[in-house]
Amino acid sequence: MTSNDAQAADAISVERGDRRDFLAFYEEDFSRLIRFLLSLGAPWQLAEDLAQDAMTQAWRLWDEVESPRAYVRTVSMRGFHKALDQARRERAVLEAQPDWPLPSSMAEAAEDAAGPRLMALEVLGKLPWRTRQVMALSLDDFSTVQIAEILEVEESTVRSFLRKARILLRRRQAQAMDG
Repeated sequence: MTSNDAQAADAISVERGDRRDFLAFYEEDFSRLIRFLLSLGAPWQLAEDLAQDAMTQAWRLWDEVESPRAYVRTVSMRGFHKALDQARRERAVLEAQPDWPLPSSMAEAAEDAAGPRLMALEVLGKLPWRTRQVMALSLDDFSTVQIAEILEVEESTVRSFLRKARILLRRRQAQAMDG
């Protein structure tokens, strides 16, 4: 075996190891990533699509990604934000045409599927975007330090958003119980 053959064999071995590492990450994190996106307010199908897109991007950059969990959440959050912007533009077009039916709301989808988890997702979906991001990352077991790094804000800002989110969630829960 020549030295070039040995280098090629080593490269293939490393590549297979990288593939196994990625597959292990994918299997462990894919459903958690979907749950994370659902907690941001994404509908199920969009959450699956965004998770798959984020995993695809992670695979393409696998050698460069330092924190895969944070990376796929950042990519998927950006994708969801982009989808929200597009939905707002489409809704504006639909609202300009009052004869067209508007798409069903997340609340209607939650009623159809029922369950306390979906009700909680509906409440989370009503939080302001940045607060929802912080809360979703927190629910996905990221520390305040990690959330600050992902969102590129100070840790104190993350703690402030978490505090505000908990207050808002308590108020909405109390309103739901009273109403």
